[in-house]
Amino acid sequence: MNFAVLSLSNIEVMPDQSRQKFDEEALDDLARSIEQLGQLQPVIVRRNKEQGAADDSRYQLIAGERRYRAMKQQEEKGDIAALIVDEEIEPEKIKEINLVENIQREDLDELERAQGIKSYMDRHDLTVKEASLRLGVPRTTLTQWLKILEIKPEYQQAVLDDDCSLGLSHVSRAVSLGSSTGNPVLTEKLIKAVIKYNLTRAEVEKIGRLYNRHLHLEMEEAVGAVLMDRERQQAAADLGDLLEEEKREKPVKELIRAFSRASEKLEDYMEEIGHLEEEESRLLLDEFLYQYQLLQLMLPELEENGLEEMVKKILRRKTG
Repeated sequence: MNFAVLSLSNIEVMPDQSRQKFDEEALDDLARSIEQLGQLQPVIVRRNKEQGAADDSRYQLIAGERRYRAMKQQEEKGDIAALIVDEEIEPEKIKEINLVENIQREDLDELERAQGIKSYMDRHDLTVKEASLRLGVPRTTLTQWLKILEIKPEYQQAVLDDDCSLGLSHVSRAVSLGSSTGNPVLTEKLIKAVIKYNLTRAEVEKIGRLYNRHLHLEMEEAVGAVLMDRERQQAAADLGDLLEEEKREKPVKELIRAFSRASEKLEDYMEEIGHLEEEESRLLLDEFLYQYQLLQLMLPELEENGLEEMVKKILRRKTG
């Protein structure tokens, strides 16, 4: 594999690339990045002798189509850094390189990725296990990726829709439910429920467990049970928040009530103060002085740290 700087005009895109759609906005961002920072990673090409060029100056793009397209958008369409692979490389190996590069760079959407992998497996008559070893993808992950091919096109598009809650994990579990129960209708019903009620992955798993125990359960009943449990959990969470709020407010409320009771008692006994015995007067005066000193200490701390923190500190002293 050799490194070279090639003219963009001498490179052609493979007609059967794995990737079919490109985000124009993302390409614009990439083009600006390359213009500012330069090309950080070369594309991969091979000589295209099928064109019959005597000087072998024509090349076919194997990997890096986003970089290629982004650089072609620039006003000054010049050269591009490239790695040139062995011209004798088999066409199927080229497709494999292209597929793996797109998977590793996450350049394919979920549907393109599944279609590319399925096409690759069919051409080479590979099992999921064999394909996972060749592509360097865990078997369970590969299995989940391929599930999107088993649902209707309208639901495939829903997976690609960023505003829709349906994801590959939902699809995988819905397809598995239809297979395990021998009732593929359940797959579509579960997918519809996910879209309608924004079911989470955990909720879909819960529906699967319900069917494991009750095979003849209606989907509406299973979804209803899950939604009821969702409401119960939300109510419990709301109650917990309320109790926590009350718990935070309780010390403050207790302190306010204590001050209020003291004020009321003081008003009630004001008329009696003049008739107290000397010892009673001394004890009452001592208590007044103590409360006054305590308030003198509390007020600066209250201004600095706030009421809630001050109350917590008082209660800690009290319980300690």
